[in-house]
Amino acid sequence: MLMLQIKSGSLMLHNTVYSMIGYLSAIKNLRNGEIVSYHISNHNDNPQVLETFRKAFEAHADVTGTIPGLIVHSDLGCQYTSHAYHNMLPMVGAQISMSRRGNCYDNASIESFFESGSSLSL
Repeated sequence: MLMLQIKSGSLMLHNTVYSMIGYLSAIKNLRNGEIVSYHISNHNDNPQVLETFRKAFEAHADVTGTIPGLIVHSDLGCQYTSHAYHNMLPMVGAQISMSRRGNCYDNASIESFFESGSSLSL
């Protein structure tokens, strides 16, 4: 997934799903629909989510170590509402965006990625 350039002002969607190979955490660039980063783990927890972001930011941060103007959107899962997640994103220049309670449409693009079976080809 570390194959595309994240530009300033990009919107990234993040989610985790359980599959036959474990928990798959993925970050999708809404601008071009490509998967930026992913991580597979036996546990759906903070270390998994943070590792997914570490891979994405390590490959795409600018010389300041940030991605200015980046917005990262997720649902209200426990790993995305954690202090570790909320502390890490601003450190790399990202703004946090979260779905409203009961509104699954905000994150529909990344959800459809998982539902389409595309995640099996990773």
